[in-house]
Amino acid sequence: MWVPWFTPTISPDSASIWAPSIPFPIKPTVNPAETPAFTLENSEYFAKYSYLGESFDVSLMGGWLWNDTPAFTVVSKTITPPTGLTALTVQGQYYQTYVAGYAASATAGPLILRSEGAYYGVKRYQADFMTFSSGYAEKPEIQYLVGADYSIAGITMGLQFIQSIILDYDSALLDDQFKNTVTLVVSRTFFQDTVKTEVFSYMGLNAPDALIKPKITWTAADGLELFTGAYIFLGDSGDFGQYHDNNGLYVGAKLSF
Repeated sequence: MWVPWFTPTISPDSASIWAPSIPFPIKPTVNPAETPAFTLENSEYFAKYSYLGESFDVSLMGGWLWNDTPAFTVVSKTITPPTGLTALTVQGQYYQTYVAGYAASATAGPLILRSEGAYYGVKRYQADFMTFSSGYAEKPEIQYLVGADYSIAGITMGLQFIQSIILDYDSALLDDQFKNTVTLVVSRTFFQDTVKTEVFSYMGLNAPDALIKPKITWTAADGLELFTGAYIFLGDSGDFGQYHDNNGLYVGAKLSF
């Protein structure tokens, strides 16, 4: 696969309730990242090989790509004795890296087993800028997950463990060397499969924190679904806990034709 143009992540505005926390000791002035120029050397390239068997599937993949979400590098800082750091300016930057990974799934009796993993040659991690003047360090990373699905008495359950490991770790990094997350989904249908209830949960084990997403879907007619749900954040920090004030409800409809 050849992707000739770069598409960055659309991040929430800094004033949005969904803006992620920036890991700096004071609120910095952030200069936006510049999108890479539309040139051949800035393209992204990927390759994939898949094998599909009767009870075992496996895929191998690799790629050369840009990070979709900008990392930040320190442009300037002001240290005022004895107060310390009083001003900080950072610049968003996109950078290129390579990745190699796999995906595998198999059946074992009533269980569906699966695993995915990836090795990133270079990733940038925010760090103590007194140790790293740029404000970041480049390290390789491994990400993997293992999971299983199981159905019994009309109930379907899925469990996954996800871990990220920063290799060649340095204590000046602001991220933990090991980041552990568990996902759990439980669903069941009622009334001849016209009503589906589902609870999907992300649980961060480092903070700890969590996101719980209950949902009810009613198939009112052929091609028409009505649904309602909620998103509930638990914890005070972490990927999910930082949004603990943003709990909410939603309703919607889906028409297929």
